Amino acid sequence: MPLVPGKSWRYVAKTPLRSGTYRLRVNGETRVGLERGYLLESESGNTKMAWSRNSLVVSQMGGIEFHPPLTLLKPTEGKTSWTYSGTVKTPFAEENTRIRIMQEPAELKIGGISHSTILVTLTMRFQKQDIEWKNWFEKGRGILRQEQRNNGRFALSMELIRED
Repeated sequence: MPLVPGKSWRYVAKTPLRSGTYRLRVNGETRVGLERGYLLESESGNTKMAWSRNSLVVSQMGGIEFHPPLTLLKPTEGKTSWTYSGTVKTPFAEENTRIRIMQEPAELKIGGISHSTILVTLTMRFQKQDIEWKNWFEKGRGILRQEQRNNGRFALSMELIRED
C-alpha cells in the first residue's frame, strides 16, 4: 500500500441498496498506535494506516476502529495466518473480540485483466454477527478489491477503477 501524501485511488463501491464511486486520498501523517502513519480520507470514512516492521497495520478503516492496531498484511509470499485480540469499535457498538486473519497468494480478474495479489481474509464475531472481510492487495498499488459479508450475506464491495 503506497502511503505517500497526495496519493489517491478511485473505487466503485456497492451495497445491497446502492452503488457509487469515491476517492480515497492520503492526506497527511497521523499516529497509528505507536507508529507514525498516514490518514486516508474518503466519503465513506477515514482510514489510519502505517507500515510497522514491514507489516501493514490499521487503527481505523472506514467506520471501524481497532485498539490496539490490527495487522492487516504481513511481508510473506506464501500462505500464513494469525489472530488479533483487541477492541473493535464502530459508531454504534464497541466490544472486545478476536479476529482470525488468513493471507495467501491469489489471482484476481478486474475488467478482464488478471492480477497477482495477496488475499487477506478476516473473520470475526461482532455484535452477534459473523463477519467476513476480504482484501486483495497488489504490490505497489494497494487494495484492488474489498468485500464484506455479514452472516454469509453480501454487505459491501469496492473495486479499484483508477489511481490518481
